[in-house]
Amino acid sequence: MMRHSLTLFLLLVVVAALPACAAHGGGRLAVRSIGDPRTVLAGGFDQGWYTFDDRNNLTAVLLDGPIESPTRAVTIRMFWQPQAGRTPLDASATNATIHYMIFTGDNNALVGVYSGAGFLYPTSKPGSRTLAAGLWQAHLRLDVSTQGFADRLGQAVLQGEFTARRDEKAIGPVLRQLNLLVRERLGFARLVEHDSSSRSVPVF
Repeated sequence: MMRHSLTLFLLLVVVAALPACAAHGGGRLAVRSIGDPRTVLAGGFDQGWYTFDDRNNLTAVLLDGPIESPTRAVTIRMFWQPQAGRTPLDASATNATIHYMIFTGDNNALVGVYSGAGFLYPTSKPGSRTLAAGLWQAHLRLDVSTQGFADRLGQAVLQGEFTARRDEKAIGPVLRQLNLLVRERLGFARLVEHDSSSRSVPVF
């Protein structure tokens, strides 16, 4: 009980520290099961943030639902930037890691974290006020989940397009919020991503 109370207290502190800004960014991503292509999880994300540094590292977060209790969330980490006309696009191309979180059940008490890698191709200049990008052939599989979470996807492929607003002040608290939500449900630490522009990495 004391541990649960402490987690709830930390969660409330993080939520209180989140910047009060209007929803921005978002996009549409679809996850298709490889084993059963008829099983598709498609839908929109209504919020998106990203950071970018001069080492071409990019971190983006997309949310479906309010930050305090999202139904889905995606974190994307690009570790090298493709060059138009110089970077071949093929099935083996990989320049980003992805964590796709699904919150479900009563009060979104269950969570499944799908992890993998794929190809992120910016269609606007990284570092600008708004990033437009697409994900191609991102292969995911269930990494960790709460007991009772139903894995209906198995191994899956994520594709789609999104936009995200550059905001170094917002993305750190948003990522900490996601990590707190996942930890609170799993009962143990599971870092889903960190802010590539900051040396202060939340490790729980």
